Amino acid sequence: MPLSALNYRGPLTACVVSVLLTLSGCQLVSSSGSSCESEGLPLLKNSDCSLHSWMAFAMTAQRADQKWRDRIERQAPSSSLQDRLVRAVALGWSSDQQELVQAQRLYQSGVSDSPQRLRSFFSLLQVDAEQRAEHMKLIRSHAALSAAHKDSSSQSARIEQLERENTDLKRKINELAAIESQWDRERGQR
Repeated sequence: MPLSALNYRGPLTACVVSVLLTLSGCQLVSSSGSSCESEGLPLLKNSDCSLHSWMAFAMTAQRADQKWRDRIERQAPSSSLQDRLVRAVALGWSSDQQELVQAQRLYQSGVSDSPQRLRSFFSLLQVDAEQRAEHMKLIRSHAALSAAHKDSSSQSARIEQLERENTDLKRKINELAAIESQWDRERGQR
């Protein structure tokens, strides 16, 4: 299976996130009437729009490439809760095993300290990143087993070839022994 298959998009996550949005009453316009459009990195604030901005950021991360993730890591380099969660969301959609492990660590160190309004969302993303990492590990394991099987198959083919050669050599030795035996008999009769 190609590594592009690792670009797994958890349909369950999208469904649950939609339900979370609906249940939380998050709309594109907050209850105060202000617009929930966000630009740049989302902020950890307890506002009507915070879940919407983090979701928009997560959706961008899901579609983003490695170049985008690298840029986000440079924009959010500190150990603040805000920057750790920004990096966790960005790296949580990577197809790189090390980045997924890093995202898991960042989520583990930050979810419990995040605002209550966002905690479920971050927990959901954390579980999704863990599942994606496990999925990736299984794919790599399968690839290794497949390579080992291929190697085993070529070794089996080589063993079969050597067994045929061995059988052929035994046949030739038996023929030579028969010739030698016949020669000895003919010599003994003279």
